[in-house]
Amino acid sequence: MDQIKIGRFIAEMRKKLGFTQKDIAEKLGISDKTVSKWECGKGLPDHTLMLPLCRVLQIDVNELLAGEILPKTDYNAKSEENVQNLLLRTEEVRKREKKNNVVSLIGEALLVVFLMWIMQMVGSADSNSFVNFIDFPSLLMIMGIVLLVLVTAKSLYPFLQAFRIAFSRKYQAKENETALALMAVKLAYSAAFVAGGICFVIGIVTTLGSLGEPERIGVNLAVSIISVFYSFCMMLLLLPVRNRLELLQKNG
Repeated sequence: MDQIKIGRFIAEMRKKLGFTQKDIAEKLGISDKTVSKWECGKGLPDHTLMLPLCRVLQIDVNELLAGEILPKTDYNAKSEENVQNLLLRTEEVRKREKKNNVVSLIGEALLVVFLMWIMQMVGSADSNSFVNFIDFPSLLMIMGIVLLVLVTAKSLYPFLQAFRIAFSRKYQAKENETALALMAVKLAYSAAFVAGGICFVIGIVTTLGSLGEPERIGVNLAVSIISVFYSFCMMLLLLPVRNRLELLQKNG
């Protein structure tokens, strides 16, 4: 499918009916920026918006995907071609999303495993036992920092809605709701990274303060590293949500 041709066709039909981009956006419950993106050929309407858009523009889906008003003689041939192209595009998007998620998850999982190995080595340096990977003060501090950032930025509700938008097929996001949810998730993602860094620095300072007690150095250092571990675990959990919302926003 030719996105540029479809975009020009949407703009042509909109202007023919005397609608502005804002008029179309209001009728579909989306932002006018999304309509502008379609008309510039930078994306196609989501499958849930194709029929409503066609009703507004007084065309059918086949004509929308063809990017032109179709004569009856060419209608059936174009219909089959458009269906095939739509199926191919859907499959390509699905494969790309899956590939990006897998690569990101593998990368962060390897980093988490590496951090666990480092903590084990440090924690066993002064003792013959494994590090206890559950350190509630560090975990609560990181979660508290992330929560504080979300509340301060007034992004807690969009953050909670992000999971519903990303994974519920029945829920239809309202205008700008996906964009706000994505911003909240990105904020939480960054906050988790910063929180891990803050806890790590505090742990290093504590370790330096315990230089007079050699038996405490390994434990304090392990606690500082486990903060980074918790931080990356939180980022790892948020990654699929972030990727899904980015895909939904890209598709309009």
